[in-house]
Amino acid sequence: MFLFLSTNFFTASSFVCLDAAEPWQFGFQSAATPIMEGIINFHNHIMFFSNWRWGFCFLVTFSLFSFF
Repeated sequence: MFLFLSTNFFTASSFVCLDAAEPWQFGFQSAATPIMEGIINFHNHIMFFSNWRWGFCFLVTFSLFSFF
């Protein structure tokens, strides 16, 4: 019985609940330290303002070239 439980504990299916990287994963894993939480927050803030900037540049470019 012990052998059955120990082999099932260490199989790949038992690690599904853990936060590990997956193929074609988007985004970060859950933060384990406060430093990583800061990195994730910094990334989120940079992406928010970057998307607004790219959207603004797209609108300006589209409005400039839509008259021709």
